[in-house]
Amino acid sequence: FWRAVFSEFLGTMLYVIVGCGAWTENSRVPEMTLSVRVALAFGLIYAVIIYCVRNVTDAHLNPSITLAMLVTRRMCFLRAILYIVAQFLGAILGAALLYGLTAREYLAQLGCTIPGDEVSDAQGFGIELFSTFILVFVVFAAYEKSKREEAITAPFIIGIALAAVSMFAVPYTGGSLNTARSFGPAVIKNVWSHHWIYWFGPLLGGILGGACYEIVYSTK
Repeated sequence: FWRAVFSEFLGTMLYVIVGCGAWTENSRVPEMTLSVRVALAFGLIYAVIIYCVRNVTDAHLNPSITLAMLVTRRMCFLRAILYIVAQFLGAILGAALLYGLTAREYLAQLGCTIPGDEVSDAQGFGIELFSTFILVFVVFAAYEKSKREEAITAPFIIGIALAAVSMFAVPYTGGSLNTARSFGPAVIKNVWSHHWIYWFGPLLGGILGGACYEIVYSTK
């Protein structure tokens, strides 16, 4: 149990370091290239972390997934709370370490998620909600499988899904899909603009995605 909780802490820390580290702004990198780089960084590191700790935990690394698992009664309340606390602490530490490791001229927003100039709060909320819906739906589908071959490929299916929806969401909202991932950099940089989007959007989208799979497609 405690190894699983620690895995959530360590995994989220590494997730923030690598994903947000790919976001450190550099004027020589075109905006489109930056979006693809960020999406691939988050997707690939997520898949690798899940693969490494899959014998101990499913490695949610995301409060939206944990909350969806709790609502659909796939995990108990105490485990869910400790997972979420570990995820937030890991995200804060990851952002702090990244801040210390990054050259000042490349820090910019340190991966803080802020809606684009032409994106309204309602649009940002919708993008975060539907993007997280897709991610959590895929997570539930991947963890539904019991065959060994499918269990091994599950981390990479989830990573591909995260990279795909991130490529869509990053230009509009920064592609959070993860409240902890947004919270860590916001704490370190003290950037809270439109931050409610990254709480209500991902958390509600995660619950809807998990519930949709559980009610319509789950065979368990």
